[in-house]
Amino acid sequence: MARQKSEFVSGLGTGFEIVKALSDEVNSLGGNDDNLRQIISNRTLRKELANLIVGNNAKIYQISVTGDISENVRFGNYDWSNSDINDRNFQADERHQCEIIFKHFDKSMSTDAVLKALDAEGLRPATMSELLALGIEYPELQRQFPIVALGSVWQSLSGHRYVGYLNGLVSGRGLFLSWVGSGWLGYCRFAAVRK
Repeated sequence: MARQKSEFVSGLGTGFEIVKALSDEVNSLGGNDDNLRQIISNRTLRKELANLIVGNNAKIYQISVTGDISENVRFGNYDWSNSDINDRNFQADERHQCEIIFKHFDKSMSTDAVLKALDAEGLRPATMSELLALGIEYPELQRQFPIVALGSVWQSLSGHRYVGYLNGLVSGRGLFLSWVGSGWLGYCRFAAVRK
């Protein structure tokens, strides 16, 4: 009768191989066991590793939301900003800390489709206050791709609804408004927060 291999031993073997492979990569980059121990103590690092392993296109950014809208527009030091992004048109959030996750769908989508996709993943769209905090704390991100926040909507006198987004090039960084009804191109990232 053939002897069955223990599930525990099989699992340990695979687990050992995973830890060894990760340890080898950390060591090849000049790291050590202290760097590996950060996986235990650093929740954000664990989430980023999990996202990479699962193939999730989300990246996590810690932010602190403080102050009013106009003040945070100034603190963002943008080369261009839309003057309609102000305290009259957008209500500031209460002070809070949260994690911003970027969702990239890699295809053109309507606002409704993006909102449904975020909701299905247990996410809500970032607000204007959260977008501004992101722009202050991580100013170079917007040079890589447009970052859209669908969580705060301003309706102009003409009746059109607008949301904020960050964009930039090597030449500068901007804070803009985009019409909600125009849809979104595949290279946009949507700033979101876990519900």
